[in-house]
Amino acid sequence: MPQITIDIDENLFQEARRLLGTSSVEETVDAALRKVLSTDARQQEVAVLAEMDGLELANREVMAKAWRSCGGGTKRRQERDIETARRLWREYRKRKTRED
Repeated sequence: MPQITIDIDENLFQEARRLLGTSSVEETVDAALRKVLSTDARQQEVAVLAEMDGLELANREVMAKAWRSCGGGTKRRQERDIETARRLWREYRKRKTRED
């Protein structure tokens, strides 16, 4: 790997080191780069789920078949659970929109 010389804000570096729990410069930079890539991948996954492209989560017939009874799950309970999941998902998207 090539060696690169850069100027780094000491305060930012120390804060990143503390948050990442790293001890060396190389370890801190590597961990920070991995964190950026991981965050981006997670955001892409959330965007795909938010679009629900190719998913049939809004299709009641499909979702009703997806639930398995645990010895007492009624259709009414399943429908309530589906509605709760949808409500939570809408609230999550609203929060994310406000944060962005």
